[in-house]
Amino acid sequence: MELLLDTVNLDTIKKYADVISLAGVTSNPSIVKKERPIDFYKHMREVRQIIGKERTLHVQVVGQTAEAMLADAHMILEELDDQVYIKVPTDMTGLAVIKQLKKEGIHVTATAIYSEFQGYLAIAAGVDYLAPYYNRMINMNIDSDYRGIERDNLGIKRKNHEARGFARKLRHRGKTRKVKGTIKERRGRFNDVPSVHERPVSCENRSWFGHWESDTVRGKTGRSALVTLVDRKSRYLLSQRVPKVNAKNVTQAMIDLLHTVTPKRVRTLTPDRGTEFAGYREVSQELSIPVYFPDPHAPQQRGTNENTNGLIREYFPKGTDLDQLTDQDIDKFVRDLNHQPRKVLSWKSPFEVFFGTKLRLI
Repeated sequence: MELLLDTVNLDTIKKYADVISLAGVTSNPSIVKKERPIDFYKHMREVRQIIGKERTLHVQVVGQTAEAMLADAHMILEELDDQVYIKVPTDMTGLAVIKQLKKEGIHVTATAIYSEFQGYLAIAAGVDYLAPYYNRMINMNIDSDYRGIERDNLGIKRKNHEARGFARKLRHRGKTRKVKGTIKERRGRFNDVPSVHERPVSCENRSWFGHWESDTVRGKTGRSALVTLVDRKSRYLLSQRVPKVNAKNVTQAMIDLLHTVTPKRVRTLTPDRGTEFAGYREVSQELSIPVYFPDPHAPQQRGTNENTNGLIREYFPKGTDLDQLTDQDIDKFVRDLNHQPRKVLSWKSPFEVFFGTKLRLI
């Protein structure tokens, strides 16, 4: 796997060029517009100087016709260097341009890919890199990698009708979702509780620290679990193991964890609707904060915590016996996640954002 920075911000590139195993830098017109460089080519030459020739640099053409795209490509190579990867949109015009550039021996990255079929066409045209718009594919309900692989399993026959095949190798393991009303369960049956829709504006727009979301990450059935709390603004994680998932243990864990934070950064709490959070009134009274609950079957309303729990599952897959872990093991994974740079935080870590400090390599 190669890690590329999707930015042309010089400070960001300098910061992470020697911190992570950076393979290169990619850009597009929107990213360039955000930086507003006075001289585009001068700016991109500075990017090249920072990352060196051993890393890849991807620059997108902006022309609308084949002739304009080819002219852009040649100008980019002339102004920068012949090792630049030219990014070309994967439409009918772009595919013709890709074929011509490859005939000339030029490196090409196919971008604006919304479907598997576009990806196959780009590969057939000889591109060196693919840049699919994964999030847009999901939002527009277009086949993404997951949907495509789940549908035909890369053309390989499945072991049986129920098998998920290669989707199990992907990050989300090919998981299916419950459809509201189709599964009998007792979760989500809190009545007359403060609604997530009543949360203050500073919580919704993430303008203030101290708005926390909470959930549990369960280990082996019937054994210990992790109580997780995530700050919406910084994505900073607090976590503690409890021997058994019940209201008493979870309530005390949340109180203990939030007491480790300065009171000014404990403003609200939005936990899951599981019955283990039935002690929310005690939490509210002890910490003098309001507690809100999402709608039933709406985990996306506390998506910050859901996303973090997904990252935790990469450390501790479902079925992991958390009883076998030491407190040092748990402290280490919390520390690792809090020091992991995030694109959503402009490549700062949750620790840096929450504590307003900068981490440096020594």
